[in-house]
Amino acid sequence: MGTAEAHVAVIAKNEDGRRYLCDLGDQWLIPVLVDADHPSFTSEKLTGFFPAADIEVQPHQDAVTILYHRPNGKMSRQKFDLASKDI
Repeated sequence: MGTAEAHVAVIAKNEDGRRYLCDLGDQWLIPVLVDADHPSFTSEKLTGFFPAADIEVQPHQDAVTILYHRPNGKMSRQKFDLASKDI
C-alpha cells in the first residue's frame, strides 16, 4: 500500500477451498479462479469477467497477475498478493 500501483481486492474461497479473485471496486462481473492446479483453470484469454476487457490469469507462487486486454489493443496488468493476511 502507499504506492501508485496499490490496489485492493479479495480472494474468496468456495466450499472446496478453491480461490477466486473478486474485485468489486473494479466492478468484476464474475469472480475468476486463480488456482492453477484446478482442472478448470485456464491461462487462455477469458471474456465476461471484467467490463470492457478480456483477461488472462497468470498464477505465481504467492501472487497472481491479471492481464487486461482492452478493445483498443492496449494491455495493462495488475499483480495481486495471495498470501493470507490477518485483518
